[in-house]
Amino acid sequence: MNEVLNDKTYEEAFMEIEELISRLEKGELSLDDTLKYFEQAVRLVTYCKNILDGAEQKLAVLLETEEGDLKLENLF
Repeated sequence: MNEVLNDKTYEEAFMEIEELISRLEKGELSLDDTLKYFEQAVRLVTYCKNILDGAEQKLAVLLETEEGDLKLENLF
């Protein structure tokens, strides 16, 4: 569970979060394992949020001009 997060895609990290949540919801883990799974899920959520924040900064917004044309404008 302590693998390098930077090697994961957003989708891989998100799927791992879902798997961890599923295991946690079953309620069959020891307290120590529950804490480990929860900590890993928090790390993955933070990682996914950072990916999304980075993507948001790279996005461009399509704006319609008065003439009906489209132009690209950076968000930031």
